[in-house]
Amino acid sequence: MRGELIEQFVRLTDEKNLKDNLIFYAMYLLLFERFKTSVTENLKYFLCSGFTIENGEEKLIETSFYRDLKNRKIDGKKNLFLSSIC
Repeated sequence: MRGELIEQFVRLTDEKNLKDNLIFYAMYLLLFERFKTSVTENLKYFLCSGFTIENGEEKLIETSFYRDLKNRKIDGKKNLFLSSIC
């Protein structure tokens, strides 16, 4: 048991393994954060079913889910977070 723990610790602290794992996790976090930012900044584009261009302006085709979400109230007040990103 003790030898197994020491072997796991040695593998964990091995320079090559540590370097590879840190690079992988850094890349994963970078991609996740970028995706999360992209979704929250463009939430309406993810929740609408498409768009049309009328008079040179983009008009979103809203789904009922998006309309309900945009107009949702919390304790009788408009949801400021959703209204700021929708």
